[in-house]
Amino acid sequence: MSENEKSFKKLMLRIGAAMLVFIAAFNVLSVLYEIFDILIFLIFEEPVSVIVSETLYALVYSAAFLIPAVLLARHCKDDGVPLIKGARLSLETPLYIIVGIACSLAFAYINADLVSIFNYSDFSSELLWNEDYGAPYKIFLQLITTAVVPGIFEEVLFRGVMLAKLRPYGKTAAILISAVMFALMHQNAEQFLYALAAGIVLGFIAAETGSLLTCILVHFTNNAFSVFEQALLSNGEGQKYIIFNFAVELAIVICGIVCAIGLIFMYYERKKNDFSDDVFEKDLTPLTENGEKLSAASAVRLFFSPTVIIFVVIAVLNAVTMIFGSILFSLLT
Repeated sequence: MSENEKSFKKLMLRIGAAMLVFIAAFNVLSVLYEIFDILIFLIFEEPVSVIVSETLYALVYSAAFLIPAVLLARHCKDDGVPLIKGARLSLETPLYIIVGIACSLAFAYINADLVSIFNYSDFSSELLWNEDYGAPYKIFLQLITTAVVPGIFEEVLFRGVMLAKLRPYGKTAAILISAVMFALMHQNAEQFLYALAAGIVLGFIAAETGSLLTCILVHFTNNAFSVFEQALLSNGEGQKYIIFNFAVELAIVICGIVCAIGLIFMYYERKKNDFSDDVFEKDLTPLTENGEKLSAASAVRLFFSPTVIIFVVIAVLNAVTMIFGSILFSLLT
């Protein structure tokens, strides 16, 4: 085994361990949140109870991602690989945002068709994600917990730290591995496919721009769009809303295709006069003595470290459990 392969194997052990820390932190903090949430609604009346509850949830969610991100960055600090933390924005940022939303919409429809046989949408809307959008302040709180917090802290972990540390082993490997871990993190069959697609898009943006802020803005905008869609669905007028919503989504997908073509054109134009290894240039040269990057076969083989296998098994089991729950829900309703 080459030094590059040994280094990659060690990194995958650490990434898998970080994801196990995430699962442990999220579950422990969620239990504590549920306990305090009961007390909050016993002590306070609305709207104070809702505001305090959602604020506490935002803190719990933030901590669940920040803890493994800090641990992973700390344990990999001796590798000399810089984190993705750029704050610069380019003229291409609006294009990335539109493409990101369009990809998410397209794959959300595909994914919905795939999981429709399990009656998953009814199950998740009734029991899992039954949010209240009845008042303006509740919509604002949903924006915080669904768009702002995930947009920042999920990006810090998966693109800011994980993708950056994987980058020396090849751009493709870094984008795909961080995207797969991002999709598995949701532990939800209903979200897997479009989370994977979103992870690939966000990974490409991170690798090309080196700007974590751009990734955060794309992630935030996509989730915020979903929040406003759900708010309109809750307060809309049936068929009128469905027609309006479809027209808006179709327009976004069309604009996304146009913007994607524009980005591809700009990408290849830039590459004609750019001989560096993207925004990272020579900071991320391969670790092998012969100057060759990790092969695809080696990356796949070494990806399945013991900690990653455990994480994958837990994520898949949770997703399967939710599928069985949806089947049971459909039989009882």
